[in-house]
Amino acid sequence: MRLFVAVRPPRAALRELDDVLAPLRVAHPRVLWSDPRDWHVTLAFLGEVPGDRHEALSLSLAQAARRSPGFPLRLVSGGRFGSRVLWIGLGEDLPALHHLADQSRMAVDESGVNRDQRPLQAHLTVGRGRHHQRGNPDEVGSTDEMGAEIGALSEGLAAFRGTPWNVDRIWLMSTQPRQSPRYDAVDSWELRDGGSALGALVKHGGFNGINGYLVGYLICDGSSRLLMRDAQGRRV
Repeated sequence: MRLFVAVRPPRAALRELDDVLAPLRVAHPRVLWSDPRDWHVTLAFLGEVPGDRHEALSLSLAQAARRSPGFPLRLVSGGRFGSRVLWIGLGEDLPALHHLADQSRMAVDESGVNRDQRPLQAHLTVGRGRHHQRGNPDEVGSTDEMGAEIGALSEGLAAFRGTPWNVDRIWLMSTQPRQSPRYDAVDSWELRDGGSALGALVKHGGFNGINGYLVGYLICDGSSRLLMRDAQGRRV
């Protein structure tokens, strides 16, 4: 089974980006647009993992999640890898994202599973260029043509700024290349303190002190819940 560890944006963030890309899909049919259900940010790519390593991998990733607090993230701007890949970048707490990737990769190493050693390039792939060696030449472009088209799309998305959300878990995903969507969720683990955005809320004034407690509302993916913390930040 081909596996990777990822962060998955919530439905509201996916819908927001999907609405922006909808007219571009119509205007640029030569781009192979990815299914929004597949959108994710890869933290660690493992490749083929033997079945007898899955339990050790899951236990190790669960421990990594418990060591990692939640943090705010948002989808921002556009970018590309040459003429082949169109992506959306990430904003907000990027050091926390890199920390989470480091923890996830350490967990993979501790489980004895091999992984890709390339450094993290945080992005969310939304499209790929179709080239002559793939499919019907009438429906695809040369490398130069696709490079220009992907480049223009990247520049056109430069001003995009999605709404921030709170990263609250990591996901172990499997690749199914002959189906759509291509990726299936194998398992997921909640981050420390339920991925609470306490730090971000305090920083931005989302909490108020009442009788020695921090009280506030965390709004995530269209719902809200009351949070109360003592002076040490423990949930009450």
